[in-house]
Amino acid sequence: MPATSLNDLYLQKLQLLLDAEEQGLQAMPQLAQRVQNRELRDALETHRRETEKHVQRLQQLARRRAQGPENTPANGCISMRALIEEAQTILPNIKDADTIDAFIIGAQQAIEHHEIASYGTARTWAQQLGYDEDAEQLQQTLDEEGETDELLSQIAERSVNREASQGADREAGISSGSQRARSTSGGAGSRSGVNTERGADMR
Repeated sequence: MPATSLNDLYLQKLQLLLDAEEQGLQAMPQLAQRVQNRELRDALETHRRETEKHVQRLQQLARRRAQGPENTPANGCISMRALIEEAQTILPNIKDADTIDAFIIGAQQAIEHHEIASYGTARTWAQQLGYDEDAEQLQQTLDEEGETDELLSQIAERSVNREASQGADREAGISSGSQRARSTSGGAGSRSGVNTERGADMR
C-alpha cells in the first residue's frame, strides 16, 4: 500500500517490526543450540522469552490501530532476513566452540542494533502522531532490546572474546604437540618412543 502520510509509514513500520521479531524468534533455536558458554545460553533464552512478549505487544498495537493486511510490506523485513541468512551462512564454517560463541554474540547484537533503530523510529513517529500509549509500549521494548545488547557486550568482554582469541593458540599447541610426537617416533626408528610416551601417560 502506498504511504501518503507519517501515519501510513508508522503502520508499515509496525508490521515490519512484527515480521522482524517473528523471524528472529524462529532463528533463535538454531543459534542457541551451538552455544557453549552457559551465561550466553541463559541470556539468549531470556531474550527468547522477551521476544515472545515483543511480538504480543506489536500485535496489540496493530489491533489498536485497526491495521489490516494491506499495510504489510510485500517482502516483510528484508534487513532482518539478510542478517539471519548471513549468520546461518557463516556459522557452519566455524569449528572452534569459543569462536562460535563470539560469533553468535556478534550476530545477535547486529540483530539487536537493527531492532533498536527500528523501535526508536517507531516510538518517535508514535509520539509525533499523538499515540502516547503506543509510544510507551514501544519505549518499553526499546529499553529491553538495549538491556539485551548491553548484557551481550558484558558477556563478550568478561569471557567469550578472551577465550575465542586463544583459539588459534590452542590449535597451534595441538599441532605442535602432534609434530613433536611424530618426530620422536621417527627418530627412534621404531614405535618404542610412542609406546614409552603412552606408558608415561597411563602412569
